[in-house]
Amino acid sequence: MTATQAKGGFGAKLYRDDGTGTFVAVAEVLDINGPELSQIIEDATTMDSPNGWGEKIAVGVREAGDVTFQMHMIQDDTTQNSLYSDLGSSTKRNFRLVFPSGTKRLAFSGFVQRIGHSYPVKGKLVNDCTVSITGQVVKEANP
Repeated sequence: MTATQAKGGFGAKLYRDDGTGTFVAVAEVLDINGPELSQIIEDATTMDSPNGWGEKIAVGVREAGDVTFQMHMIQDDTTQNSLYSDLGSSTKRNFRLVFPSGTKRLAFSGFVQRIGHSYPVKGKLVNDCTVSITGQVVKEANP
């Protein structure tokens, strides 16, 4: 029996292109979720479908979904404030999600769709952010 090859997520980093081709890490990111890759499936059932079983087809369109993450709310942080600017101006940005090992990354473009705020009585201030991906997610080596 072989040992597991599971890895922890601690150390992953989310980078945003500042518009000049320079990628800057978003400050104090907590949990990161996504992207969730999927393809669109359509029902293709007809009156002639074999034995009354439903049929489906893949229509050739795939989607990357969203990347969601939390970050500590740091009001004067440039990297966090740039996400607000992107949302306010509907600017598409390039992002990189670097794996904890630092050897691989996911590259994608997206729009900041949502920034939520949380002010708990017992807890820390956080923002919940959603980047809606447009186009393909590419797995790359991280030089």
